[in-house]
Amino acid sequence: SSSSSSSSSSSSSPSQPRFLQFTLKGSSGTSPELRDFIRHSDASNLAAALLDVPGAHVAFHADDLFIKEVGCQERTSWHRDTYSERFQTDRQSGIRMINLWMPLAPLSRSDSIRILTGSHGWSFPGSLGDDPRGESIATQILGHGWRDNLESMLPLSENMSREERQGLVASFAFELLEDALGEEFENIFPVLSWSLEPGDVVAFHRQSLHSAKGNSMEWPRIALST
Repeated sequence: SSSSSSSSSSSSSPSQPRFLQFTLKGSSGTSPELRDFIRHSDASNLAAALLDVPGAHVAFHADDLFIKEVGCQERTSWHRDTYSERFQTDRQSGIRMINLWMPLAPLSRSDSIRILTGSHGWSFPGSLGDDPRGESIATQILGHGWRDNLESMLPLSENMSREERQGLVASFAFELLEDALGEEFENIFPVLSWSLEPGDVVAFHRQSLHSAKGNSMEWPRIALST
């Protein structure tokens, strides 16, 4: 297969610490280290066990490398990985997927990936969770009719399904609610997060809402997601 890579970064000025993302597709032509990981690591066996399928049926879909430079304040917004074009195409083909997220340097809990507990199983994409306080607090902070109001603020494509729209509106709502609530946010919406070391793996459902803060450590925050 062919290999290609693309990168993106935040819009900060060159003097500001950056958040960099590199997307790699295919295993040929990539770095020797990534080829070795794809061919010889236990990642495919772990995915097979979690998906309950034979190991021979597991394939790497794409690899994303995330780098937040020392002092980077940019956070990764709450989001699901199920709204990407590549996921939608594979889902229609009946392909099952799981995320494996791995730090390539020691990682403090405050700088680690954050996952909203149980969000992969919420009743509908626009849900704010199983705790009824979520809807009540959203109305208090964002106002009545907040879903319609937020939807009008987002640059949503006309081709998006209602499910996609609901999910993106809810993700945006979580951003605003966390800004307003501060530390109280995690008392209402339980968040899973861990201190991690190279060799650790966080495996999670692609419909799980997840995010990350900036980098408060004294070294770059580097992680591989596959």
